[in-house]
Amino acid sequence: MLNSISMTHKYFLTFIFFLLSGVVFSQQLKYNPDGSISISASFFLHYDSNGVELTNKQFSDSLATGGFFFSTEFRNDTVKYYLKNKKPDIVGKLLPMTTFTDINGKNMHIGEAKTTILNFWNTTCSPCIKELNELNKLAETFKDVAFIAITKDSLQKVKKFMDGLNVDWNSLSIVTGYKGEFDHIFEITVYPLNLIVDNKCIIRNVSIGKSLVGIREYIKEPDIFK
Repeated sequence: MLNSISMTHKYFLTFIFFLLSGVVFSQQLKYNPDGSISISASFFLHYDSNGVELTNKQFSDSLATGGFFFSTEFRNDTVKYYLKNKKPDIVGKLLPMTTFTDINGKNMHIGEAKTTILNFWNTTCSPCIKELNELNKLAETFKDVAFIAITKDSLQKVKKFMDGLNVDWNSLSIVTGYKGEFDHIFEITVYPLNLIVDNKCIIRNVSIGKSLVGIREYIKEPDIFK
């Protein structure tokens, strides 16, 4: 006899992703009147971000911390849930010496400044836009820090977007057309994502979401992160 589990609306987008990828079988899903989704299967297994099996409570408690999202895999009558870290574990890792060209044609070299803030964003992320406004203010104050805002969106799309918002972010270096130059080091799982990089290209801190506390602390007292 098949068991079932109902997932609340907050996980709806996660399941849409898997529907689009062709992994979910329609006969295993039931859309409920309250907006939740029921999944029918014989077994439900839970794993941490390293693939270690967890109990249902351990999995739920981990999700409740806000530091994870999850992916889902369907195989026959078994559903497997995998925790994924929102914040990549990359502090102390070395980035390759990379040169980006911003929307004004200026070349930006990672590690050229004493401190570089790498911000990853996109035009559909409203917290990203609010954060870019704040980063632009920080960049106006801390002239010796390089602020580079990187997006996969095209130059044309970003310029049109900025014109529509009537912003110039002229204290930031806006880089478009990111092609995953750092994919071998980390995966972007959430936007906005900020990396604090020193002049040796070593990642000193990571912040996610719209909190800039870590960035402000590092700029003021960089030695506490070493």
